[in-house]
Amino acid sequence: MNIRTKKIIISILDNPEITITKLAYEFNVSERSIRNDIQELNNFLCEKKMEEIVIHQNKYISFNFSDLMNCLKLINESGFYDYKLSKEERIYFIIEMLLNSEGYLTISEIADRLYISVSTVNADLKALSGFAKKHDVNYTSEQYKGIKLEGNEYSKRMLLLNMICSDSSILNIGLNRTFNESLKDKGIDRVNQVMSYFESSSKIMMTDTSYKRINAYLYIMMHRIREGYRIREIKSNADEVYEINATKLCQLIDQEFSLNLPHEEISGVANILSNLKYLKTNKVSNDIIRIQFYVNRLIEELKKSLYLDLSTDYLFFIRLCLHVEYMTRRKIQHVIDERVLKEVCNENKRIVQATNESMHIFEELLNRKVKDIEKEYIVLHVCAAIERKKIKESGIKVVLVSDVGIASSQLLLEKIKNNFDFSIIDILPVHALNKFDLEGIDMILSTVKNREVIEGIPWVKIDLNFTDDDYSKITQSVNKIKSLRLSNEKEKKEEENLVSEITEVLRSYNLKEEREIVERVMSVVKKQISNNDDNENPEITEKKKLSELLPMEMIEFGKEVNTWEESISKSAEILLKKNYIEERYIHAMINKIKCNGPYMVLAKGFAVPHAGVDDGGKKTGFSLIKLNHPVDYNSPLGEVQFVCCLSVTDMVSHLRAFFSLVNLLQNKEFYKKMIECKTPKSLHELIQKYE
Repeated sequence: MNIRTKKIIISILDNPEITITKLAYEFNVSERSIRNDIQELNNFLCEKKMEEIVIHQNKYISFNFSDLMNCLKLINESGFYDYKLSKEERIYFIIEMLLNSEGYLTISEIADRLYISVSTVNADLKALSGFAKKHDVNYTSEQYKGIKLEGNEYSKRMLLLNMICSDSSILNIGLNRTFNESLKDKGIDRVNQVMSYFESSSKIMMTDTSYKRINAYLYIMMHRIREGYRIREIKSNADEVYEINATKLCQLIDQEFSLNLPHEEISGVANILSNLKYLKTNKVSNDIIRIQFYVNRLIEELKKSLYLDLSTDYLFFIRLCLHVEYMTRRKIQHVIDERVLKEVCNENKRIVQATNESMHIFEELLNRKVKDIEKEYIVLHVCAAIERKKIKESGIKVVLVSDVGIASSQLLLEKIKNNFDFSIIDILPVHALNKFDLEGIDMILSTVKNREVIEGIPWVKIDLNFTDDDYSKITQSVNKIKSLRLSNEKEKKEEENLVSEITEVLRSYNLKEEREIVERVMSVVKKQISNNDDNENPEITEKKKLSELLPMEMIEFGKEVNTWEESISKSAEILLKKNYIEERYIHAMINKIKCNGPYMVLAKGFAVPHAGVDDGGKKTGFSLIKLNHPVDYNSPLGEVQFVCCLSVTDMVSHLRAFFSLVNLLQNKEFYKKMIECKTPKSLHELIQKYE
């Protein structure tokens, strides 16, 4: 049997209703190949006097669960040489042997270790040459000595890394036993713990594929260093933030394993980090706030062309901002098959047209043409936002756990919401679930099998393609949730009756200030709950409202200025006095407008000047002044009377408040009342009311 046969067994056991078509899609082979693998498996089952797998006309399969489990157990207990290696697997194993050899290896030695002929090794070496060259690694041969691989240490590690992270998944199927065994005593679990702490403390979140990739590289780095192989020279192509993250990660590794990693090793880790895919990142462009303004402009333009308001979709806003931030670095997170992207675009030609017509906005930001692949991802995000808007969300709260990245998950989310009116609270990679607060969550939908018991919360495994079988499983789970809710409502009613009876007893004591006492007690309880929430959530500033980041004392009316530069300085004085910003932040705000134009004018008469995250912001907040006489910002929206300076310190702390401000300014009723406000107090109360 080949390695794929074993994986097919695992897939069948994980999903007993899987079809031949789904198996072919999962392993990226033809249905005929899957049928051949199952035939080979049936030969083995027959030999062991077990029940064979039956393939039905509708491509579904039936099998004896107990026999197939025993079959898998026999395969796992078998040695490596019971497997028939494919050509690709042989090449991987030869490379691994050569990389772990200090000198030359003869072809005969390789043939003996793999139990194959010398002629087969020679044929494999021709293919190996092309594979190794892609990683700047070459093999040389010398008569009477044998062959060896030559190249710098980092290139060799990348060769190993791509082997381990390939679809053949050597690390998982047991081929690379030497590599695996060497790490068992060196703390794989401890490395995972270090990575988990690093990700959490750095406020980043990788896709599962990327999380596994960096873990695999750290395994390789440890193994190679302990074997005496160190990086001597390396060309670093990582930005400063990745160098900082790599330094932090390597310090944690040093503390845990005492490896004393030099600068070259840190640069190697930085290169890996810079090429990973992130769902949340602390890599922030100094122009991220400007990006957010341009994304808002795009949403406004789409509103006009599609006759659809997506401005209230916070999820759409932040994810589109992240996508555009990648575009500014000429990077795209390829987290979905391009064929699927093309299919989405073909099915949504109106959205494609509207997106294309709006691309002049991003081309102005980027100072270049937007690539087709970049547009297609924007279309995907727009489609997901439209689907969310179509569905009236119910009270059932769901977390989607996915191992395929954000864009693919968005596509799956669309399919789910076409069938169910769920409130999708968040989309998480598998490794981040244990750090997520599941309080209030009714159900977990996941593209991976549950490896942990989540007490009290149903875990439903679904297919990325969302099949009829998935619909049935989710429906059953929803019915159970509704039944449980009815039971809980009954208990709640009984509790309310009990409270009512106790209240009647208290009233018999004729407390004159009963209502005031109740209100004071509730105030203390609410304050305690609020304090607990703040202590438990270090990112509480991300959730602060506009009225909290723009308190009444940060608003001033009746200012006299002559120029737009002076209006920014006057508004920023409030932030400066309160120690929110440094002096240089004011100059940076003015320079941004001089360099990039008046894009900061959000609405008629209203500007939101800001600088970058590295320009001297010390604390996140807003300050606002109302001018006696408007000034000209040279904006097509006209002169500005309200100047609302934004102090930024990172990508997210201001985001909810900024998003709220954008939506308030689009509310005609709010805008009219804002113009009529005479005092800072009346404006602050207006914001609180409409927010």
